[in-house]
Amino acid sequence: MRVCSVVFQYPYYLIAMIYLHILRMSFMTIPFICFYCIGCVNLPKESDLAIKTHTPRVFANKDLLESIATTKDNEYKDFKSTFFMLFDDSVLNELANHALQQNTNIKTLESNIKQARATAKINTWNLFPKANAGLNYNYSDNNYKQIQTNITQNTTNMSLSFSWEVDLFGKLNALRLSSKQQILQSIYNLQAAQVILLGDIANYYFIIRQTREAITLNKQITQNLEEIYKLTEKKYHLGLVGLDSVATTKSNYLTQKNTTLSLEYTLEQNKNALLVLLNANTLNFDINTDNYTFKTPQIPHVDSMPTNVLFNRPDVRASVFALNSSLYQRYNKKMALLPSVNLSGNLGQILFSPQLGIGDMVWQMAGSLAAPILNRQTLTQDYIIAKENTKQAFYSLQNTLNTALAEIENAAKYVFITQETLKHTQENYNINKDTLVIMESRYQKNLIDSISRLEYENNYLRAKNTLASANLSKNQAVIALYKAFGGDFAPNELKDGILQTMRTPKINKQENTAIDPANDL
Repeated sequence: MRVCSVVFQYPYYLIAMIYLHILRMSFMTIPFICFYCIGCVNLPKESDLAIKTHTPRVFANKDLLESIATTKDNEYKDFKSTFFMLFDDSVLNELANHALQQNTNIKTLESNIKQARATAKINTWNLFPKANAGLNYNYSDNNYKQIQTNITQNTTNMSLSFSWEVDLFGKLNALRLSSKQQILQSIYNLQAAQVILLGDIANYYFIIRQTREAITLNKQITQNLEEIYKLTEKKYHLGLVGLDSVATTKSNYLTQKNTTLSLEYTLEQNKNALLVLLNANTLNFDINTDNYTFKTPQIPHVDSMPTNVLFNRPDVRASVFALNSSLYQRYNKKMALLPSVNLSGNLGQILFSPQLGIGDMVWQMAGSLAAPILNRQTLTQDYIIAKENTKQAFYSLQNTLNTALAEIENAAKYVFITQETLKHTQENYNINKDTLVIMESRYQKNLIDSISRLEYENNYLRAKNTLASANLSKNQAVIALYKAFGGDFAPNELKDGILQTMRTPKINKQENTAIDPANDL
């Protein structure tokens, strides 16, 4: 310990002194830089990940992916513009924009990104020295009568202390890099959730449109069956038909009424499910519109390799960054087994004292080298746990890739089948439509009775309802294809370094005019 008397003249004198003594030990920074550069983790290359996860070179349904395309335009910019290009519906686009801003799951994931950024800042600042300032006032008055002495203390002290764990082996830096990977993971988790959200919004929207049309058609069918039942009952009283014919027509009528009621419940379910995704109480469109027409989705041509497509999916990228984060955390646990170096310093100055001189200063510099001995077994087990976490992260990546590949193959087949089914259903609808026109003409000429005419009309209504269901299935298949590709049908070529050298994007400070009640808590 060293004591020196200095006149305190400037308010930043203490800070200047402490930095002066830190500079005196600048020779410590040389090994720090060396070990800092050495203490790093080699992340797996993208090409190595593709090999280890057995990513195929071509899609099994490559021919189907080429045949289902309805447009040659494949230069879609992002998941949002791709969605708007697939489904040209202004109402759906408004719902999608509203959901991206107000959906509670999206808001939660956006909050996770902010938390990840805050954690990264904490781990970054842990690399630097920590300084604390204190102000102490002490007063005491003791009167000793035996020796006729009165001792009075009245002092004010100011102190400044610092501590620094020198990151010789990159232990702290590994945590910083791990948190950076967690930021990227949370960002792509958000993007994956946004793609799924848009798909779910479209699914509920199209179901509502189809169900509304189905209710209208089934109500008309119900009315026709009721009329057929009444006409058959009249024939029964006239002795023209048997009781079994009356029972059959009445059973058909009652069954159809139940079908219509079931459709109304389905409409209510999907309407409320859509409201949950929108985080709203009302829908901004009229669900009772009967003249909705399904448009043909604009499916782009796909000619990318599976590696490019799969590693471009946001959920796959999130899994890659989770794996990287676990590698950095494993390295941190491994370096915890090695000795750690700590530097500390204290600087104090008397600001006021009746006995001591004002400005008297005390300073101290100390260093320590600590190595785990008795708790080494605990640290070893922590490292083993970290190793297993890395394995689990890789298994999770493998499962995500397998699931993504299966979704793409299934979606391609689903789109192809629904397209073919729609063609057959359209042909069947045209046949029933032409038949109804012919039978209506024959009915006007009294060549068929009212019951036959109503039956032909019901056949036409059922064919029209089936056509609407086929259009819904086609759109649902395209939604599945959109999700399977992660909202991007034209991914960039995957090269080594694209993911592993990706930097954390800056905070996007876009103004959100919507009021968030969570901010007022």
